[in-house]
Amino acid sequence: MLQFLVNCFTTFVLSAALLSSHVYSQSAAGYPNKQVTFILTQAPGGANDITGRAIAQKLTEMLKVPFIVDNRPGAGGNIAAQYVAKAPKDGYTLLLALGNTIVINPYLYKSTGFDAQKDFEPVAPIVRAPYVLVTNPAFPPKTIKELITYAQARPGELFYGSAGNGTPNHLLFDLFKYLTKTNIVHVPYKGAAASAMDTVSGQVPMNFSSLPLALPLIKDGRLRALGITSVTRSPLAPEIPPIADTVPGFNPDMWVGILAPAGTPKEIVNKLHSDIQKAINSKDFRDSMTEKGLDIAPTSSPADFTKMIQVESLRWKKIIAESGATIDE
Repeated sequence: MLQFLVNCFTTFVLSAALLSSHVYSQSAAGYPNKQVTFILTQAPGGANDITGRAIAQKLTEMLKVPFIVDNRPGAGGNIAAQYVAKAPKDGYTLLLALGNTIVINPYLYKSTGFDAQKDFEPVAPIVRAPYVLVTNPAFPPKTIKELITYAQARPGELFYGSAGNGTPNHLLFDLFKYLTKTNIVHVPYKGAAASAMDTVSGQVPMNFSSLPLALPLIKDGRLRALGITSVTRSPLAPEIPPIADTVPGFNPDMWVGILAPAGTPKEIVNKLHSDIQKAINSKDFRDSMTEKGLDIAPTSSPADFTKMIQVESLRWKKIIAESGATIDE
C-alpha cells in the first residue's frame, strides 16, 4: 500500500512538472497576445521617455499587439520599480528604466522599496544615453574649465537643476562636484523637460540634460553646451568636448533597459529579448535613435545584461561611497 502511494505521488509530481513546462512553453509560444505595458521611471521629455515610446511603437508594428508606455516618475525611478516588482510575472507589465534606478539607487536611498538584484529579471538594454552639461547662454563660463574656476570662487552661490532627487541629472552633478571640488546647490524639478526649460529661461543657470532633449535647444542657441558625458564626441554634435578631457575620471555610463518582474518564465524573457533585439537592430529604429543622439546598447543575452548590471552596480557603489552623494530629503 505504501509503495502504491509513493508511486501515485511520484506520478503526480512528474505530471505536474510536465504540465507546468507545457504551460510555460505555450505561454511563450503565444506571447504576447494582449497589451504589454512599459512602466517608465521618468516624466515625458527625457531619454527614458523617448526610448520607451520608440521601442513600444516598433514592437507594436512588429508583433501586431499594442505596446504602450505608462510614465510613473518619482524618487529617482523607485516608484516605477516598486510597481513592476509587485506586478504579475507574466511579461505584460515591464520596467523600462534608466540605469540609475537599478545600479545607483540601492546605494543612495536608505530604502528603495524593492531589491534591485532579486526583484527583477533583466531582459535587454536598449540604448546608451549621453548627457550634456548645458548652461543658459548668458551664464559667464563658456567651457568646463571656466565653469570649475567660476564655481570654486563662489562656493554655495551657484545652482543647478535636475529632473528630481536621485535622477541621473542629479547624480551626474554630484559626481562632477566631487571630482572638481566645487559646491553647487541642487534644485530638483519634477521632470527633465521642466529643468531644461528653466535653464533656458535663466531660473537656474545650468543642468545636465540628455542629448536628445538638449540638442534642439543647443542648435537653436537657447542653451550652451559645455561638455558631454561620453568619452568621445558625438557625431551629432562634434563641437561638444567630452567632460573627461578636462575632468579625468568623469565617464559615467547611462543606459535605458527593460526588466521583467522576478519569476517571469525564462521562455517569455528569452522571447522578449529576441523580439527586442530584432526591433533595436532594425535600420529604421537605429536611424531614429542615432538622430536623437542615442547609441544602441549591444548585448547577446539576458545573462549578459545581468552581468552588466552587476558590474555597474559595484562601480557606482564605490563612486557613491567615495563622493558622499546623498538624496536631499
